[in-house]
Amino acid sequence: AARLIGRPGRTLIVCGPQAGVAEAAALTAYGVDIERVPVRGGGLDLDAVLASLAARGCNEVHAECGARLAGALLAAGRVDELVVYLAPLLLGDAARGLARLPGLERMEQRLEFDWTDVRSVGRDLRLTLAPRGPSAPAVS
Repeated sequence: AARLIGRPGRTLIVCGPQAGVAEAAALTAYGVDIERVPVRGGGLDLDAVLASLAARGCNEVHAECGARLAGALLAAGRVDELVVYLAPLLLGDAARGLARLPGLERMEQRLEFDWTDVRSVGRDLRLTLAPRGPSAPAVS
């Protein structure tokens, strides 16, 4: 967040209700918008975050995130398109995964996608995928 303060445009930080009041006040003094949303399931309530963004006029959200948020978005059915970069490298089983999806352990539990685009980007592949099947209801 520190790199975004003072740059052109608005900066929004979404946090839980217990986030520090003094820190929020200091950020607000620098022009940062603070949005507090409820916590659900050990993280921020994704539907509340998306509803807040929609109320601010955001109709498209790009999430470059870690395995926990990626898994939460996928599990909640809030992914319309998945862009994955695949490098010609192999890592061991202790490497960080693409998405944390506890409980997906058998083929019948899988999440399925359709290819919408595959292209080379340098030495990597860029895979663009769309979820197969009915999508989750839109956040209102």
